[in-house]
Amino acid sequence: MLKCPNCGRKAEITKDWACRWCSYPLLSASFIKEKAQREAEAAVKTKQEEETARREAEKAEKHAAKEAEKQAKEKAQREAEAAVKTKQEEEKARREAEKTEKHAAKEAEEQTKREAIEAEKQAEEQARRKTIAAAREALKAEKQAEEKAQRDVIEAGAEIYEGQFKLVLQSLSLDVKQIRRFEGYLKQIENLKIVLSGGSQEEGIIIVVSIQKPINLTNIIGEIPVVEKVQKIDKNIIVTLKTAADNS
Repeated sequence: MLKCPNCGRKAEITKDWACRWCSYPLLSASFIKEKAQREAEAAVKTKQEEETARREAEKAEKHAAKEAEKQAKEKAQREAEAAVKTKQEEEKARREAEKTEKHAAKEAEEQTKREAIEAEKQAEEQARRKTIAAAREALKAEKQAEEKAQRDVIEAGAEIYEGQFKLVLQSLSLDVKQIRRFEGYLKQIENLKIVLSGGSQEEGIIIVVSIQKPINLTNIIGEIPVVEKVQKIDKNIIVTLKTAADNS
C-alpha cells in the first residue's frame, strides 16, 4: 500500500493528484503508473458502461419498436374491428329501416283496406236503409191505395169479398178453351189464388178461389173479356161465360 511521503498516511490521491490528508503532491512514477492504470480502468469501465448503455438503448429501442409495432397492430386490429362493427351496425340499421318502412307500408295498405271496407259497409248500410225506407213507403202507399180502393168500393155500394169462394161456371155450351182462358184471367188478379178447379153433374164446372185481401170480386170478374155476366146467389158466385162465337 502506498503511503504519502510527507504525512505517512495511506496515499489517497485526490483529483489534482495531491495527498488527501496533507495536500502533498503525489507525482512519483508509481503514482503516475497507478494513475495511468486507473485511467485505463476508468476508460474500460466507461467503454463498458457505454457499451452496456448502447446495448440497453438498442434493447430499449427494439423493445419500443416492437411495442410500437404491437400497439400499431392492435390499433389497426381495433380499427378494423370497429370498422366491421360500424358496418354491421349500419347494415342492421338499414335492415331495421327497411323493416320499419315495409311495416309502415303494410300498415298503411291495411288501413286503406279497412277504410275501404268500412266505407263500403257504410254505403251498403245506407243503401239498405234507403231500400227499407223505400219499401216501407211503397207498402204504406200500397196500403193507403188499398184502403182508398176499399173506401171507394164501400162508398159506391159494391160488395167486398175476402176468404174462399166458389165460382160456378155456366154457359150455353161450355168450351174447355174458354174455361182455360177464364182461369188464366183469374190467375192475373192480384191477391187471388185458385185453390181447386173441377166439376160435377149437379153443379157443373166449379172453381174455388181464395182471396187474401178484400176486393170487389164480382166487378173484377165482370170485366174479364170471356165473361157474359156475374151473379151472387147465396154463397156462390155464378159466372156465365160467353160462347166461343161471341169471342170471335
